Amino acid sequence: RKNAISQGLWGIYFKELLRESSRFEIVDNTIDRQKSPDPDFPLLGAGIFVDTTVGQEEVGKPEIFMQGNTIRLGDFGVLLMPGSGKFEFQGNTITDNDLFGVLLAVPPCGEIVDPAKVQVTGSGNNISNNGKRLKPEEKQVGDGEGNVCPKELMSLKR
Repeated sequence: RKNAISQGLWGIYFKELLRESSRFEIVDNTIDRQKSPDPDFPLLGAGIFVDTTVGQEEVGKPEIFMQGNTIRLGDFGVLLMPGSGKFEFQGNTITDNDLFGVLLAVPPCGEIVDPAKVQVTGSGNNISNNGKRLKPEEKQVGDGEGNVCPKELMSLKR
């Protein structure tokens, strides 16, 4: 709670949690300028990145609750890979990121074709002014503005 995380590749990174399913609360933090040092580098920065391997089937997937965070000025705001768990977004500000504010990397928003085993819920979030480096046709894959992808995540916004 109440951390400031600035100028890295990933602000908070979840990968390979090899224990019983857990609940994580990310509350009242400021995460900014999480960017790849090279825009053409295949690993893009994200304020919060949750990898596909975050939970193993035999131990369960984590639940991640995010409330009152400010995530801004990165490549992505929040990047969720398929199979990464359950997420709840409440009252966060996710703005001014170069790519999508919130992206769930499943078709049409990603090339990973495994069925998504992820649940994303929430409301009351300010997700705006993202997608500055996206081409117009890339924005259309999501909400048309570059804020969320897939467009079903529009329910997270105010």
